[in-house]
Amino acid sequence: MNKLVQAQLLCLVTTHRSVDGRVYVLSYSGAKYAQELLNIAVYFRSKEHPALQVNQNTIMHDLIMQFVLLKGVHNWKPDGQLKPMWNGIVTEPEFKRRFTDSSVRNVDGVVQEIDGTICAIEMEHSFKTKAARQTILLKWHHGISQGYYDKVMLFSQSKQIFSDIKRLHEQLYDELITRCDKKTRQPLLTAAEANRLSQRIIYRTVLCDELTKMFYR
Repeated sequence: MNKLVQAQLLCLVTTHRSVDGRVYVLSYSGAKYAQELLNIAVYFRSKEHPALQVNQNTIMHDLIMQFVLLKGVHNWKPDGQLKPMWNGIVTEPEFKRRFTDSSVRNVDGVVQEIDGTICAIEMEHSFKTKAARQTILLKWHHGISQGYYDKVMLFSQSKQIFSDIKRLHEQLYDELITRCDKKTRQPLLTAAEANRLSQRIIYRTVLCDELTKMFYR
């Protein structure tokens, strides 16, 4: 990375939001070079100071997602045997480039499990309102029904956040089958759809302690 900085393809930004206090951002030359290598448009935000080229609030989220996605590939059993949870990953930016429709929720990542199941990965950092959870649930339902992925797997650093999500989801499963879409005048979810959706959402607490130790202390 330092060699790329010396070549003026990257700029080093120091920030407390990163675990090691360092974040690298593309220079104009770096963005053009990356565009040539990848053959896709690389967005570049020109700012006087490199630190202004990144959204500081997303740094922690992106680092955690990289950790979770790679942790699933390099997963080991207690006896030291390699046991990956998935063998292929798609990051959020790649997903957004592939699916641009506003009806599709931009999930934090997509993985292919060992049995071939396509699973959306979502990182839940904080508590959300019931209205926000309803919007997210309906978009997950749309993603599953359209075949973008087969299920949704949630990760978090907090078991309390998981408890709150489960509580709101249980309420919404009952409520959404009685609420009608204003355009179609049909229920937002049928009872069968609500039941299927509840079975397709997986709460993974396995990394709670590790995420807390690495990113929140």
